[in-house]
Amino acid sequence: MILTLLQHPKQLAKMSERAYGNSSRFSEAMIWQRWNDHVIQPDIQAMRGVTTNGNAYHVIG
Repeated sequence: MILTLLQHPKQLAKMSERAYGNSSRFSEAMIWQRWNDHVIQPDIQAMRGVTTNGNAYHVIG
């Protein structure tokens, strides 16, 4: 794969540009935002007794 790309500089440049564009999805700020949205906030809502869709949790026991 690497040799092929080195032999085709236009394709290498195209893939390089896409890689830089995709890297923004993995920035520190984006990772922390997704962690907050999918882990922290649901935990907070669970402690408050509310599901993410607004329904109350039912305690069994």
